[in-house]
Amino acid sequence: MRSPLRLILIFAILLCELHPAAASKRVALVVGNSAYVHATPLANTSNDARDIAAKLQQAGFEVTLGIDLNKAAFDSKLREFSRSLESADAALLFYAGHGLQIAGRNFLVPIDAQLERERDVEFEAVSLDFVLKQMEIDRETKTNIVFLDACRNNPLSRNLARSMGTRSTSVGSGLAETIAGIGTFISYSTQPGNVALDGDGRNSPFASALLKYMRQPGKSLTSVMIDVRKDVVAATSGKQVPWDHSALTGEFFFDPAAKTTNDGELQGRVRLLENEIKLKTESANTAAKAALVQLRQRVDQMNDENRRDWDRVFQLQRSTSGEANSAKIGSLYREIGQLQIGVVKRSKQRDELKIEIERLEKSLGQETNVDNGSQNRGATRNLSAVETAADDVAPVGRENDPPVVETPAASTAAKPGAAAKTQESSPKPAAKVAKSRPLKKKPKDDFDPDWATKLFVQ
Repeated sequence: MRSPLRLILIFAILLCELHPAAASKRVALVVGNSAYVHATPLANTSNDARDIAAKLQQAGFEVTLGIDLNKAAFDSKLREFSRSLESADAALLFYAGHGLQIAGRNFLVPIDAQLERERDVEFEAVSLDFVLKQMEIDRETKTNIVFLDACRNNPLSRNLARSMGTRSTSVGSGLAETIAGIGTFISYSTQPGNVALDGDGRNSPFASALLKYMRQPGKSLTSVMIDVRKDVVAATSGKQVPWDHSALTGEFFFDPAAKTTNDGELQGRVRLLENEIKLKTESANTAAKAALVQLRQRVDQMNDENRRDWDRVFQLQRSTSGEANSAKIGSLYREIGQLQIGVVKRSKQRDELKIEIERLEKSLGQETNVDNGSQNRGATRNLSAVETAADDVAPVGRENDPPVVETPAASTAAKPGAAAKTQESSPKPAAKVAKSRPLKKKPKDDFDPDWATKLFVQ
């Protein structure tokens, strides 16, 4: 019997298969620059752009087409394209024309660019990084596809390299490899750093192969690019090898109607989704378990710190029993008060941690167990309210022990003998000692675990 989760996944996938066109919006920017003013014109880039744009429109893309764009027109088309990205499920850029790389950064070249000096590049060319950023802003879960048929032999690159002198090595041949963000696929007409061929026919070898395979039935983007690579290598006798970098999180089909929906593929995709959900759940549980262990250790640490402070309080109390100096007595009682305030604050913080421990235990399906007096360190247990509250209470005083003082500043009134005599001999130091009241002992037969905390905050 199939689980409800599996049935929901299958239903969702089938729904997407049956209504792909209505469920997604696709936009594309297609640019073909040929008529360069300060560089060698290209024979077929404008043909490539027009033919690719027509093929994309047949596949349901809203296409923004630019032919022979100068810098101002290029910027205008980019702005128009960027406005359509926010509501798009898939975005595509196809660029055919001159391109160049400088220090690992790629630039697309408008037809009016001169690039006589290095500082001209940012003003006269279009940064590919800028275009990719526009495609990826607020679109982490969307699909971005980039085709760059821009690795032609570029005289502007050579001119720029000559003007840069010793820095000319930063002007590389062809385009540099760009690392794609998640959900982005980038394809180059040839391997990074190499020069692509313009072709002798209507289209370049790369565009010709892309047009041939783009809308073949049942072919995903990955399958299309394998066939494109084979055709281009054969057409150029191995001189040009298309290259791509993918960070896609799922298959993409140019023609939604061409998707295959056989049961084997559907079952495989369902299993893949189930495994992803399982891995995410296991990862979340692992993190919760680690946090739970840390919180329990911190609670134990706070309990130890409270016991340590109470031991210190009793030591200070004993040291005041034979002390005659009122200033020294006042200092001791102030330290006692500070320790007791620290216990109260620490106890409140520990109570907040206990609430978080209970929440994590519930999320992990663990039972809340009361530890019946067991103090084994490292054992997995849930501290009960009675046990942890009792850690905040000063240990029951022995018969000859002095009383415990509750507030930060202690009064010599708690010691009517030696302290009173000291007050008469040195009234000023004694006046600085704040009043306090002794900590009452609790009857053993009626134990309230929070009695010390209640007393402190009164």
